[in-house]
Amino acid sequence: MRVYQAKPSLILVDQAVRNAGAPAGLPLNPSYYVRDTENRRTTVLETEAFSLLTELMQPLEYAELLSRYGGDEEELQAVLDWLTAQDLLLGGPASGQARLLTGSSEERLKGIPMIPRTIMFNCTPKCNLRCKHCIVSDKHYKQQDILRFEDMQAFLDEADACGVENVVLSGGEPLLWQSIYTVIEDSLNRSYTVILYTNGMLINEKWLTLFRSIQEQKPGGLKLHVSLDGGTPETHDGVRGVTGSFNRIIGSLEQLNRRGIPVAAVESMATAELYSELDSLIAICRENGVGSLYLHPVFNFDRNPQIQELELEWDSRLRYLHRVSELSGLELGVELYYSDPYFPTGLFQEKPSLARKNAEAFLNGILSGNRMEGGNYDVVKRDKDVLMNCDGGVSQMFVDYNGDVYPCMIYANSARPVDHCGNVTRNSLLEVWNSEGMNRVRKVMSRNELTVCSQCEHFDQCGPTVKKCRIASEIALGDFFGPSYLCVRYAAQLGIAPELLASYRQELLNK
Repeated sequence: MRVYQAKPSLILVDQAVRNAGAPAGLPLNPSYYVRDTENRRTTVLETEAFSLLTELMQPLEYAELLSRYGGDEEELQAVLDWLTAQDLLLGGPASGQARLLTGSSEERLKGIPMIPRTIMFNCTPKCNLRCKHCIVSDKHYKQQDILRFEDMQAFLDEADACGVENVVLSGGEPLLWQSIYTVIEDSLNRSYTVILYTNGMLINEKWLTLFRSIQEQKPGGLKLHVSLDGGTPETHDGVRGVTGSFNRIIGSLEQLNRRGIPVAAVESMATAELYSELDSLIAICRENGVGSLYLHPVFNFDRNPQIQELELEWDSRLRYLHRVSELSGLELGVELYYSDPYFPTGLFQEKPSLARKNAEAFLNGILSGNRMEGGNYDVVKRDKDVLMNCDGGVSQMFVDYNGDVYPCMIYANSARPVDHCGNVTRNSLLEVWNSEGMNRVRKVMSRNELTVCSQCEHFDQCGPTVKKCRIASEIALGDFFGPSYLCVRYAAQLGIAPELLASYRQELLNK
């Protein structure tokens, strides 16, 4: 009797339109990305084929498989033939066990992919700027602790084999890292995309040549994100702490543009001073062929006095929210994004974001019976009382300069006790990804587990990140299930359960 079994080298990489950022009500797309870590090939499976593959984690005789499948032998054989043609089943004697799923498929639909889509590396804490808002501390590091390419080569190889989509290189200033050139050059032989976050100060002929080479040999294989914190030298240099840095970065943007090397995004701190320079900053991006402009308010979880002066006050947050909403409706020539994830933006948005509008149009098309390009879809309404996890530990993880792994970078740089999930020089990717620390933050939670949010009348409108980022609440307020620290800070203006927030306000005052 024929025995069938999935190859033991298979893992579930991710599902399309099923990650943690999907808006509430967006249907789950029944397509599963399955990765063969031996031949580094990813196959997209529809629900029927995927369900059958999950039955084959252990070897099964044909009669037993037919019984589980429901008795339709012709249909079963067609799916088996397709799985065989895709090289997802063992061709010889059954042995070992596939790693495709460790739990039921229903659990996996709740937002926990089996492998991270993105791995972020803090390459080095060293930097040539002294930014007021920086949370990466270099005062405790020792040069010998900084990873070399040789230290992380096996980890990068496993990431490539498992189908990790993005490797983010940040810092500090990553171009100061001794192994950065080798890692970027090595990415030509990898399937993942490298995303480089740089302040742009050190880009010279050597880097321009490398960036252009990757652009030609592997289009889209390198995405550059350049930091720029103002539309004028006075504002930018004041935040970055080095006179002349604005002009040097503008020079780098101009050189990249002349060489035809695209800059995916400019990253800016949304400070009160920057607000009046938004038009100038947008013009700089447009003139230099920058694709997107990301505006990030400063977050001061640890109440650092230097960072505190850059954090937006109530009125400034509302001004940014309304101004960016207004600008987003114009033809700017640059994609504009403003993210204030710990502020209840949903209470103040005058109109839905473009992303939300697209999601709603997509959903309405399905509900009206239209066939979408990717095939048929089953609409699964999300339970509004079940929280979607943030990306940390769900679709991304963070590796510090010494190889220590955390769910996200704010955990790694916090003064609070944090979840340490292993080290890339000692542990495999699958070991750190399935560690206790990762499992803790990716826990699927319900509304009634939250100490304040569960009782807030604004729960449905405030914004998803306020509720789902448990890490930020723990760092700022010492309570994994607590509210956003900005809700505590602006309790009076928001009218949010003042009696419930009293102890949290005291926690903020004590810092």
